[in-house]
Amino acid sequence: MQTKGNRQITVNSFTYALVICMNFWAFAFGEILGTGGMVAVSSMIVACLFVNILYVNTIKVSVRWLFMASLLVAFYQFSPNTDLEKTEFFCYIVVSCIAALYAVDTEKVLRYVTYFSVLLLVFTTQIFAQLSRQGIYGEGKNVMGLSYAILPIVIAGLTHFIYYRKKANFLLKICYVTDTVYTFILFMYANRGVVLTLLVVFVLLYIKKFGSKSSKKNNVFRVIVVLAVAIFVANNYMLIFEWLNNILLSFDIKLDFIQKTLRLKKDISNGRDEITQYVVENIFKSPLWGHGISVIRYNTNGVIDYPHNFILQLFYDGGILLAVPVLYFVIKMLWHAIWGENNDKTILLVFFCLTCLPKMFFSTNMWENPSFWLLLFNYIQFDIGNFKIRKKQINIQTQPEQMYKCGEIKMVAR
Repeated sequence: MQTKGNRQITVNSFTYALVICMNFWAFAFGEILGTGGMVAVSSMIVACLFVNILYVNTIKVSVRWLFMASLLVAFYQFSPNTDLEKTEFFCYIVVSCIAALYAVDTEKVLRYVTYFSVLLLVFTTQIFAQLSRQGIYGEGKNVMGLSYAILPIVIAGLTHFIYYRKKANFLLKICYVTDTVYTFILFMYANRGVVLTLLVVFVLLYIKKFGSKSSKKNNVFRVIVVLAVAIFVANNYMLIFEWLNNILLSFDIKLDFIQKTLRLKKDISNGRDEITQYVVENIFKSPLWGHGISVIRYNTNGVIDYPHNFILQLFYDGGILLAVPVLYFVIKMLWHAIWGENNDKTILLVFFCLTCLPKMFFSTNMWENPSFWLLLFNYIQFDIGNFKIRKKQINIQTQPEQMYKCGEIKMVAR
């Protein structure tokens, strides 16, 4: 029988899984209800957070968590021209930050996300119908969104298989097969960002020796190998793509990301260079506090949706005041993910980094990426011990039996 603490961990882990797959659940509810499903999935997550009240008497909130959360809210409040609606800010960011207050079981998080592969089977027809529109003008954005929504489920299945396959039941093994099939589907039909993310997944798991114990010496060697290969590919990518394309065409196989790259031979960035130039120039116009959260579309009269690079987006939107603290934690998380031992904490970080960071380097809107905010605030909340100076914490003590009577919530600083 599960104890109260174990039940809480289970609920928390399922909540994390919902946040990680929020965009895919929105797609699923949209197919079922015939309309946007973000409110439905957000309601599920909020319900899970309320269930936690039954299991937890004390929530330890770090001062760092409070500082970062307050900073985000303040920047949002002082962004009058933002196109990030209040509902979106709540669903994508506020809910994720609150969920990050609770500890989870890494294996359970990966298990629950992998279980969502069942939905990939249920909605196979609808998914194929949308992925087949990849080359159609006006449909590319929707296809990219769906591809990125599927990606965490595929990565979770791969990560669970590598680290926790001994705990797999029959249903999980079916999900493994489903995720493998969808990995090939994404390589065939998804955009370049999704394919590049999958390549980064295999690279990082190679550095981590695919779950086996490895010394830092071996990790350094693997990092050097990866860097050498990356430099070679970067200098010869067009020749490599042409060579691969000729081989694949001989078998009557067309990969969309290769075809698109060859079509964009004269402008491989597909317009991103101009966006980057504009963003960098305007960062220096307001370097300290930026221009405001998600205001670039307003400032460019709808020409630019977002900077297509989360580092540039941080400096453009929030300036040094927002970018520096966020990037400080991002760098620490990456360092831990690459060099940390293969324990539960590191595995959770590896999974989160793979699902959040690669796509934000070259695509997707940072403010519409709930997994990133869950990752960031989870790391802030639970890795305080990694710092030499321990900061104060605030205990929010809740007494469920009293709360039902008078709604008391006691805050005690220590």
